[in-house]
Amino acid sequence: MTDVYQQIGHLNDFSDNNMVTYFFNDREILVIKIDNKLYAVDNICSHSEQPLCDGTVIDQEIECPSHGAKFNIESGEPTTGPALLPIDTFKLKLSKNGEILIES
Repeated sequence: MTDVYQQIGHLNDFSDNNMVTYFFNDREILVIKIDNKLYAVDNICSHSEQPLCDGTVIDQEIECPSHGAKFNIESGEPTTGPALLPIDTFKLKLSKNGEILIES
């Protein structure tokens, strides 16, 4: 089976170590660029249902601004409570002309 990707943004949307939100399939996806690598996670904390885009990214973790729960941005797994459930992650790839593509 062939993976299907759709464009959600462009690399020009980013400077290094920042995040941008995109809407994809009725979901808000948070794309994070760290050290020239892109990660995509659900923009909603699994514990408090607050937007993670208002949080802080340090190394490979994003911290929820509401209760301080932290998630690994590669796996989505919680690394610090109170969250117990992971957040969804999404597979990305970059086209030759800088388009950010998400697996659909």
